[in-house]
Amino acid sequence: MPETDPAGPLPPALLGEQLAALLGGPYSDADSAGAAGLAAECLRYLNHAAPRDGVTEPATVCAVASELSLMAYRLPQLLMALGEWLTAGAAAGRVADDHGRPPAELAAKVRGAFGDAAAYAGRLGVTLSLAHNLSATLHASDPDGAAA
Repeated sequence: MPETDPAGPLPPALLGEQLAALLGGPYSDADSAGAAGLAAECLRYLNHAAPRDGVTEPATVCAVASELSLMAYRLPQLLMALGEWLTAGAAAGRVADDHGRPPAELAAKVRGAFGDAAAYAGRLGVTLSLAHNLSATLHASDPDGAAA
């Protein structure tokens, strides 16, 4: 059972730091799936935070766009690794299908889907990088409406 901190949950910035500290391993299937779940929950958090005072400065828009661009650029490497693992596992007889279909054929289809997703992620990274660059010069104005 995971240990819990009596002070409460860690803020997202510290979660990122703690996850980065684990990059050297050890690794496990449960932790890999958990990290993917954390990525999904991070986006869910941002969906709630952005309209509820989680974004109050233009610099935050720029920073979020930058980090999401980085995430998108990193996604193809992960998808390629997952596809390669599945292909190798099917070829070695370590993968089976609930419906009795040939695992190698399914692995090839999954790998193709991952390839498509990687291409979309690359385009997403480019587009988010553009949003980051365009928002980089924005700043809060003074209360009188003049640029600060």
